[in-house]
Amino acid sequence: MRPVTPAAIFEGDIVVTGTVHSLQESMPPPAPAKGDKPAVALPVPERGVYRDVHSGKKGTCGPWFVGMRNKGLYVSNKNISLAEFEKLRGVCCVYPRRPQCPGWVGIVSADKDGADEKDIPELRRRQTEIYDAVSLEEARQHMDRSSYFIAPSRTFQLSGMPISIWNMTSGAAWLQHATLAIPSATVHPGHSADDLLRAEFSTPTQKISAGITPLKRGILPDTGTFLLDGDVFGFMPLRAAFTSYPTKTTSATEGNCSETVSQGLRCAESLKRAKKCAEELHSKSRGCCGTLADNNIMIHCI
Repeated sequence: MRPVTPAAIFEGDIVVTGTVHSLQESMPPPAPAKGDKPAVALPVPERGVYRDVHSGKKGTCGPWFVGMRNKGLYVSNKNISLAEFEKLRGVCCVYPRRPQCPGWVGIVSADKDGADEKDIPELRRRQTEIYDAVSLEEARQHMDRSSYFIAPSRTFQLSGMPISIWNMTSGAAWLQHATLAIPSATVHPGHSADDLLRAEFSTPTQKISAGITPLKRGILPDTGTFLLDGDVFGFMPLRAAFTSYPTKTTSATEGNCSETVSQGLRCAESLKRAKKCAEELHSKSRGCCGTLADNNIMIHCI
């Protein structure tokens, strides 16, 4: 099946009333003359969410990337039932100007205008693969799968080695000698974003299944953060000799750790380098653990 591509109207730089807008870098518009009606403010595209979501009366499509170089189409409908959203999303999330899509509004936004810029090339590749294989309607169902919509920066790299998990507000350990597994899941549009995925936590004495939202994959292997019951938790490889963990306020009591952070960020250059870096940071830089954690580099503290 040939890939689905959007109409050329998405490349324009004029705000139109037909439900597709383009956000492009341009000179600001002149101030309205006295008596003129003020311009209607454009809704801000919801960046960082790649699945179709319905909440209240609003339906928001995962962005459309196929065939759009360095841009994405962000479509929503602010007054639609869940049933109608699920019925129409296959067509209207891609072609919001079609006659069957009244009330659907599309905004074209450049990839570089969001914090998720580095994730989009991989998401565009995944989406193209889906639309090359199945119909419009089936494609949206494939995009409900976590293997599609969890961004690379939030996809944990887990080797199966024992980890420590702690509350990043209190610094208290939650689980020790644990393993974490997150099976692939399908999340329908009406599902809350607060506990997207079922995670399986195992220790030598217990097994826990809980709904979590992945936040960030850590720079070092087997590290990251996730949301559970409204709290942010971090995890890192178990080190029996260390039981002190960074919190959101630890860095406030630390000195200048900029060089240490630079060293930690270089750890991402390769997996082999990252493993060696973790050992070096633990042996020499635990006094900067809070500042490192602020930069997504997880090590134990003194």
